[in-house]
Amino acid sequence: MESKSKNKTVWGSLIALGTFFAGKLKFLAFFAKLIKFKTLISMFISVGVYALAYGWKFAVGFVYLLFMHEMGHLIAMKNKGFPVKPAIFIPFVGAVISVDPRQIPNAKVESYIAFGGPILGSIAFLPFAGLYWATNEPLWGVLMFVGAFLNFFNLAPVSPLDGGRIVGVLSPKIWFLGLLGMAVYTYFNPSIIMFLILIFGITALFDRRKQILHHDLLIDQIAFLEKELFAGWGNPEENEWILTQIQQEERRLENLDYFKKRKLKIQMELIKYKKKVLEEKDNSLKSYNAELLMEQFEKNLSADLKNFKSELNRLKGYYKTDAKTKWAVLITYLVLVIFLAIFVGYGHSIMEAHRDVIR
Repeated sequence: MESKSKNKTVWGSLIALGTFFAGKLKFLAFFAKLIKFKTLISMFISVGVYALAYGWKFAVGFVYLLFMHEMGHLIAMKNKGFPVKPAIFIPFVGAVISVDPRQIPNAKVESYIAFGGPILGSIAFLPFAGLYWATNEPLWGVLMFVGAFLNFFNLAPVSPLDGGRIVGVLSPKIWFLGLLGMAVYTYFNPSIIMFLILIFGITALFDRRKQILHHDLLIDQIAFLEKELFAGWGNPEENEWILTQIQQEERRLENLDYFKKRKLKIQMELIKYKKKVLEEKDNSLKSYNAELLMEQFEKNLSADLKNFKSELNRLKGYYKTDAKTKWAVLITYLVLVIFLAIFVGYGHSIMEAHRDVIR
């Protein structure tokens, strides 16, 4: 009798969930537009791999949690007008979505996209909580815990995790504190995943340094292009002499040792760009249709100048955010962390209560 009652409760819960989602056909149709063939194939492969290790029920639930998290990012990207690429599922790693960082105009937009995953991911595990409360079935409790923990862990303030991308709008300096905390945690709880995230986090700090160097390079490139456009065609002999000087300087820098090259990286990049521009100019001036080629050359320089100025403005204002946005991000972040921490704690107590069943 008790078994029949329990089965009715399970089916009742599933029917309720089915009715809820059936009433959201527009929402599901929107999801269908975002799902690509590559996503489906990688999802099925992941389900198969996880099923071999943990059983098919857990595998389906776990991939669903990953899927919903990535859909959160995709929906946020769609809302901001970014071209949406398919999510690719990688067994025992998770799922990834590729996006060109140069398309993201500022840290505010990056934070918005990063929030999408944990927010939808947090909603995604709630049905498992409802099923566990209705049935006391350990599997639902485990999936609830896994969903809460995945999103909670993802909010660690370390780039490239979602938390790192979110707190970047407050200050990139927080990444260093997050890395420090993660390094301590990894020392006492070593794992390959934690070690890899630590490596990626350190790489992100170096990328921030590269961003600063790129900013300086753009300033030098803009100054050079403005000078070239102002000078006009110039004298072919003079242009050839300048090009020879540039080529000699490039050879000198190439002969330096590795560490000196690292220090002079901006100078080397600038020299290479100057050489490319001056070689194109020299070839155009020596051509039989020099006038036509020089007109195109100047158009190319103007286009480069416009692109460099646009990129420089993007970098200059990337982390500049108003106080209202910072407070909104901070409060949302803390609320999400607390909400997930509660469910992680509750899920852990479920795991402990059913330790004899869960292996």
